[in-house]
Amino acid sequence: MIDLLNKCYICFVFLRRMEEENGAEEKFKRLITKGKLLISEGRIQEALACNKKAYQLCNNEKLKRKIEKMEVCYYTCNVFINMLFF
Repeated sequence: MIDLLNKCYICFVFLRRMEEENGAEEKFKRLITKGKLLISEGRIQEALACNKKAYQLCNNEKLKRKIEKMEVCYYTCNVFINMLFF
């Protein structure tokens, strides 16, 4: 009986981990999609935040490079705007 309970517990843990991984993957995809939408609307700071959250879920090198480029663009634009208006 104990052996059967152990096997059931192992199956439960395995299924739970699979659900968590699938949930993280879905959240990653949603964040990437939302980031693309925000970029198309010109909301770079919010898109950058979405991409950073996605990167925390999945350390993707391509996404890391994209974040670095977005940061340069965002901060360069802010410096330029501050120079023009302040």
